[in-house]
Amino acid sequence: MNFKKFWRWMIPLAILFIIILSCTASDIVSWQEEVVLHDGSKIMVDRSQSYGGRRELGQSPPIKEQTISFVIPNTNEYISWKNEYGNDIKRANFTPLALHILNGVPYIISTTTSCLSYNKWGRPNPPYVIFKFHSKAWQRISLEELPIELNSINLVIITKSNEKTLLDESPINPVVMKEINRDINQPELNGILRKPVYTGDCSVMIHDGKGNWSSDDSFKRQPDIDACLNYCKREGYDAKHCPCNQIFGEK
Repeated sequence: MNFKKFWRWMIPLAILFIIILSCTASDIVSWQEEVVLHDGSKIMVDRSQSYGGRRELGQSPPIKEQTISFVIPNTNEYISWKNEYGNDIKRANFTPLALHILNGVPYIISTTTSCLSYNKWGRPNPPYVIFKFHSKAWQRISLEELPIELNSINLVIITKSNEKTLLDESPINPVVMKEINRDINQPELNGILRKPVYTGDCSVMIHDGKGNWSSDDSFKRQPDIDACLNYCKREGYDAKHCPCNQIFGEK
């Protein structure tokens, strides 16, 4: 047997196998958290997450999906919010920060998981993506629509690296939640802010609708709108995703 030829075939196959595993990992982890609402009352929340998606060779997979489930107080209604996998960003869209309930209406406050996710969801500043449970469905709302008294972080934020603690100490009480979150320094992750924060480390990225992203500088560097439109065609951006009209004005 020609061992050199054998390994020349086996090494690429092994790398491909590792890549496939990195995209399909889906172990599910579940735990409970005792969540303090804005009025001091508490509810028990069921949380779970799975792993999978794009990652570098040798790295563990990112969070792929998450769920937050609970009973609305004074009802028997058990509802769930799902943080779904984003095929365009190859991981979960959000990091949940808080669950609040006011006058029987649940709200989920989250932030984005990556720079690509931040661009996908419109670059909100402060960087929150907020959902309200209305008419039996979760609907995105603006920060201005979030009641002002809902201002605290009350969920475990960093869940992946704290998985052992979450499993060992479930249900997680508010003291443990604060202990897990204590090393988070970003002001927007320590309380719900109402004023913009610095987001300069995340450049503006444009999605082509096919899973690829490009910096908006690539389009802004074009000398005029015609050159920009030609650039879109070369790079595979259709009229819906090409940003040239926004950058240069309608032709």
